[in-house]
Amino acid sequence: CFGSLSPGVPPTVQALAQECGYSRQRLNRVVMEEVGIGAKELVRVGRLQRAVLALQARTGTSLAQTALDVGYFDQAHMCRDFRELVGLSPSVVRAAAGTIFPIHSLLAGA
Repeated sequence: CFGSLSPGVPPTVQALAQECGYSRQRLNRVVMEEVGIGAKELVRVGRLQRAVLALQARTGTSLAQTALDVGYFDQAHMCRDFRELVGLSPSVVRAAAGTIFPIHSLLAGA
């Protein structure tokens, strides 16, 4: 599944469930079994990864605009996810030479 989701549009758990032909609960169970985290958390991690790529590729774009572009409600929402999932601010990630893959490589050499 996931083949017909619109590129560039941040997926929601509901959209993923519909694409796969599952209820949200069934999708959550399948994702938990296969990935080890819930579907909502998987969507959250995917959004964060898109944010990292956007921040590092478009250094002239404001943090607020980047947040909106990748599916956050606002800049504060993005900053909260960065703090909780990466332990760094979006500004630090933007300036880092490493990538999010894996997350700890952002500060390689530091």
